[in-house]
Amino acid sequence: MKSIHLDYRISGYSTIKLQGKQIQRFLNICYHRDIDIRNLILNHSEAVFDTKACNLVLLEELANRYQIQIFINKRKGLPYFLRYCLKRPGFVMGALLCYCFLIYMSNCVWEMEFCGNSYHTDRSLEKYLANIGVTYGQRTNKFNPEEIELSIRKHYTDVAWCSVQIDGCKLTVTVTESNESVIEKNNMLKPGEGISLVADRDAIISNIVTSTGEPLVVSGQRVSAGDVLVNGYITYKDDYDYIIGYKGVWARADIIAIWEIPFETSVSLRHTMDEAILTIYHEPGPVRKIFPYWYLKEIISCPFPANEVIPYEEAMIKLENKLYEQIKNWEENGYEVIEKNLKIEDNNREIYYVGTITLEGPFGVETPCMIPLISEDADEFNGD
Repeated sequence: MKSIHLDYRISGYSTIKLQGKQIQRFLNICYHRDIDIRNLILNHSEAVFDTKACNLVLLEELANRYQIQIFINKRKGLPYFLRYCLKRPGFVMGALLCYCFLIYMSNCVWEMEFCGNSYHTDRSLEKYLANIGVTYGQRTNKFNPEEIELSIRKHYTDVAWCSVQIDGCKLTVTVTESNESVIEKNNMLKPGEGISLVADRDAIISNIVTSTGEPLVVSGQRVSAGDVLVNGYITYKDDYDYIIGYKGVWARADIIAIWEIPFETSVSLRHTMDEAILTIYHEPGPVRKIFPYWYLKEIISCPFPANEVIPYEEAMIKLENKLYEQIKNWEENGYEVIEKNLKIEDNNREIYYVGTITLEGPFGVETPCMIPLISEDADEFNGD
């Protein structure tokens, strides 16, 4: 069975048949002229082999010189196939249309997968996505995954976290439902009372997504300590935009803010206290005759002052480690250090960092609030 290498198929090859005298001598001449010969079948007066298309000109020249008849039986490979296709415009147009069709269809959503949902079914989530314009066959560049995440979290109040990812033609929606539903929390509220989210320090709101309650701040707004971020009640209005009632809720929102805190940490340049470990061995006399290698060991720790000076480089390493541990502790609690405005000071006794650090992370504390009352003697709307 013939074995044709990939380079032959790409560059094109031909099946050659030679007839004449001194075929073997002619093949040796072709070998010394670097003409590649493969799948050779040699008889007494003829030879059949495969060679690359680029060797045909030299092969025909040598055949005329040495009186060898040359016949081309087959022409195969990519160049001959393209030449064949160019002679048929319908085939070329069909191939181009097929390629464009595949490129277009590969950028559409043809599969949806939902993960992490237990209360909400796949059908309900799929129906909601269809309502906001995300359907099968939709182009992936027509929607933004981040906007879909925010929309799902706003619509489903019991979804604490949501992630939307696009992998080729597959749309994956991963949700995390809260352990305690909003209905159960709202049932815990007292009549006429709600739970609001309040700022516990001065900060700048960088992002806010409200699930329950009425937001009073927007992204980029500066707030002060004590400002209400999300009201713990919902306002109901009529067709004329008049307030007709309030309903207390447990405010829920994902709020990310940026704030600045003072920071100071120090490392001493001297050892102020050290310990000396003293070990005393007691050898009981009566027991020595029975157990000659048995001793009573007593360890005594004696603190004493030491005036050894710590090298500056070593103190700097300890100071950096303390700062790194504090930053690591913040990151474990969900905060991110986005700016460090620190300077190093030295008073010959200790070296320390002093300045401010800017953090970004979850913001807001829950505080009970009273629901406003509607005045009974309010003026009614009188219209013609």
